[in-house]
Amino acid sequence: LSPSGLRFGRFEVTEGLYAKVMKRTASQTPGLPVANVTIYDAMLFCNALSKSAGLDTFYTHSGRVAANGYLKDFAVRPDTIDPTAGTKVIRKGFRLPTAVEWDLAANAWSSIHPWGSSEDPQVVAQYAVWNAIDPAMVGSRHPTGPGLFDLAGNAREWVYRNRGMLDDLTSWQ
Repeated sequence: LSPSGLRFGRFEVTEGLYAKVMKRTASQTPGLPVANVTIYDAMLFCNALSKSAGLDTFYTHSGRVAANGYLKDFAVRPDTIDPTAGTKVIRKGFRLPTAVEWDLAANAWSSIHPWGSSEDPQVVAQYAVWNAIDPAMVGSRHPTGPGLFDLAGNAREWVYRNRGMLDDLTSWQ
């Protein structure tokens, strides 16, 4: 939980969780992070996870473009105003963090890196999976200050750019 009240999952999404939520067969070891998904797949996963928990969804679309897998008529559902009370209704559900939110979480809301300012490879390796051919099991390194795992290395992270662009944030591998 961040100082602003934003909540993150403690671990990367595993192949097993992704397969369960998306009703697919897991193609790897269940404890490994899910890989080879597009940002659109990640957003659809967020929607499916929200629905399974009885929460609001954040992303809308009218279908997929067969040629490239992009979502047609993609939009992020905004918070709304309750017309009877005139108050803002905040959506509650799962969504991708913005680049700024991810950066704050990955840097433990206070330091340069999850491991602090150390440049010692042995210290860094306690928090990050570096230059590995295969990913490590989710949660196999030390967490950041707020208790989040695997924000340094291991798998690429998807973020939503709040200025309207979708982009991936290359992990620190």
